[in-house]
Amino acid sequence: MRQQYSNVLFRLPMTFVEIFPVGVLVSLISAFILRDSKTLAVE
Repeated sequence: MRQQYSNVLFRLPMTFVEIFPVGVLVSLISAFILRDSKTLAVE
């Protein structure tokens, strides 16, 4: 694994695969919360 991870062509996709699901999950949760216009309403 150490030898494979030293290769840039292996490291970039692996890093993307590790981070991408977390980013999608955070985006979906924030979109669901912000969908309601009352969430950020200031009165």
